[in-house]
Amino acid sequence: MIEKTSTRPALGLCPIRRRLWIGLVWLFLLETHVANLPAAQLQSKTLVAFDRYVQRIEARMKRDGEQPSKFLYTDSLPARERNQIMAQIQRGGIYVAEIHSRNVAGRRLRVPDGWVHHWFAVMYIPHATLKQTLGVLQDYNRYRQLFKPEIVRSRVLQHDGNHFLVYVRLQKKTPWLTVTLDMDDDVNYFILGRKRAYMISHSTRVMQVENAGRPDEHDDLPGQGGGYLWAMDSYWRLEQNRGGVIAEWESVGLSRNAPFALAWIIRPFIGGAIRSTVQSMMLRTRSAVQALHRQGR
Repeated sequence: MIEKTSTRPALGLCPIRRRLWIGLVWLFLLETHVANLPAAQLQSKTLVAFDRYVQRIEARMKRDGEQPSKFLYTDSLPARERNQIMAQIQRGGIYVAEIHSRNVAGRRLRVPDGWVHHWFAVMYIPHATLKQTLGVLQDYNRYRQLFKPEIVRSRVLQHDGNHFLVYVRLQKKTPWLTVTLDMDDDVNYFILGRKRAYMISHSTRVMQVENAGRPDEHDDLPGQGGGYLWAMDSYWRLEQNRGGVIAEWESVGLSRNAPFALAWIIRPFIGGAIRSTVQSMMLRTRSAVQALHRQGR
């Protein structure tokens, strides 16, 4: 049998142009489909499952915290993996990874009608102290300066010792969509002596802002809107050593699930956007702490 050959001329795209063309196709698909997704509504079963997911994280943190040698998340990793991460951050790098939590049977934990974004990051802040690092993390009124453009508004609503109620306005801009969210957080810091501390932050209200910055700006009701973010909890673990501070940040967000037909496009793209945002926030935190150190504060 003679194999037929095509007489259609080859496209002849060079690798750079091919990547550019593929990227434009992805942006077109995202702009066409993602920006026009119908409104979503948070279901009670979704929130209950997410709360259980978060409870597992906090139970693990409590369990590890009871063992002095496992205070940091990285302390529980296999020695080879931990050594690689420590070497990376000692060189000034930021280690960022997505976490896929699993149950006792080894199956990945999922939330019905929801999508959990669970990320972990760790960095080293040379010459810093625990006090300086906490000073930056607790300076909520300056978050809009420290973490722009993602945070455009921030203020402390209430403050009592190491307990904070905080308001922030988050804004994420992409080539196809701008999402603005008003969020209230309940934040608690736990100081474990002079060398260690950890923080637990729970979102108590997340509302999507429609027409942000315009005269007709208004908030959707909690659990309604586009479903880009329904909840966000975060955890910091800080340990001061002789040369500086190891800072770990674990964040867990809940949003609408990607429709099956679009998941193969949306999930990798959103994952990349979250990774870059996490890395950027870590870098800005480190820069702010180092600025305090230079000022001798």
